[in-house]
Amino acid sequence: MARVIEHGLRSAALLCALGVGLVSGGVREAAAAPGEGALTCEPSQRELQTRRPLPLQCQADDETVRMTLRYRERGTEQWTTVEMDRHGGAFRAQIPCSATMNAGALDLFVVASDATGAPLDTFGTKARPESYRIDGRSRVAPAFPGEDAPPRCAELIHCPPDFPGCDQGLAAEDLPGAEPRAKPIQQWLGLHVAADVGFIGGSNVCAASNQDFDCFNAGAESPYPAPLSPELARDPGELGDVYPGTGIGTGASSGTWRILLSYERLLSERLSATARLGYAFGGGPRPLSGSSFLPLHAEGRISYWLRPARANGVRPYLHLGGGIAQVDLKKSDVTVRDCSEEAVRSDFLDCIAATGAYDSANQPELPERRLDAYRKLGNAFVTTGGGALVGLTHDMALQVHLNAMLMLPSVGVVVEPSLGVVYGF
Repeated sequence: MARVIEHGLRSAALLCALGVGLVSGGVREAAAAPGEGALTCEPSQRELQTRRPLPLQCQADDETVRMTLRYRERGTEQWTTVEMDRHGGAFRAQIPCSATMNAGALDLFVVASDATGAPLDTFGTKARPESYRIDGRSRVAPAFPGEDAPPRCAELIHCPPDFPGCDQGLAAEDLPGAEPRAKPIQQWLGLHVAADVGFIGGSNVCAASNQDFDCFNAGAESPYPAPLSPELARDPGELGDVYPGTGIGTGASSGTWRILLSYERLLSERLSATARLGYAFGGGPRPLSGSSFLPLHAEGRISYWLRPARANGVRPYLHLGGGIAQVDLKKSDVTVRDCSEEAVRSDFLDCIAATGAYDSANQPELPERRLDAYRKLGNAFVTTGGGALVGLTHDMALQVHLNAMLMLPSVGVVVEPSLGVVYGF
């Protein structure tokens, strides 16, 4: 009994909001009920091109079993009613081209009902409907979320050719003698420049025991430490070493940079797949024990567009991806105290251990070397980030992009901004 009363009260409130209450034997408009218009529907953009179907999707709560759409062209009295179809947790309907042939305005409202037929919520009302502007010169083509826009309908000519007023409401490309409308962009080719910035730091940098850094004589490709002289070495090829204590404070460091080619294809209005292939510059020299720098960059990603990818203006997106690359981060002018030039092996061993006469309290005098220290990261990565296309013309745009890369198996975090130009076709 209580549920019936509750449904009755809610129905009465919403019917009042829809302006169908009886007063003095006639129909009158009522004051808005609390919660009126809380139903959410897409598209949110209130504009569409003439001769375009209008797909409408409204979110439903658990109690909703039916939604009804009513629409009319502004200036007419006749409302058309359409029953909306359930689609997952939402309801859908499509207003046909017959209602959008002419420039002007389109009014609509939606009523959600429960199993008893009682109204639950509305999107607009008959007294205050939601309005969409129909413009022949617009390029907006609405679509259901995650789907392509329905094709534009053929023109219906209601008057003889060249009759005054027949051009009213037509898009520029539909006017006599106009150029055909450009084909919608489905894919892009691009050329980009990218820079790698990472974060490095550590203690005992350039010591033989530190496997995170590879060091070279400043401005040269000769590795440091070099093999000890035969007088000091226990075994042939034994490497020299530094006096303990040299460190690098953790901070940002510039590294390699890249030239990249990209190919991107739309999967839907909101999703695209991208491949980037390129070549990296500025890698460090080859260390004594290790591989040469890998200049290859191969990357794949999936992007989600916060605005439709074919929209005009700025189109931001977010992405997830991964690939193959090596990033070398460089710290220049690292000064170390060199133990490799000691004349006696016992002195060399005391020096690299900072013991005996070489205890730091004795402030031993040692030769110094200036080195370039490299942190080598990769050769694989996973990435997230985002960017935006900034339209220049119909088929040209600037692309600003940012990769946040986790390098593996040599672990490190790298930020890779890039700027490029893309051509759509």
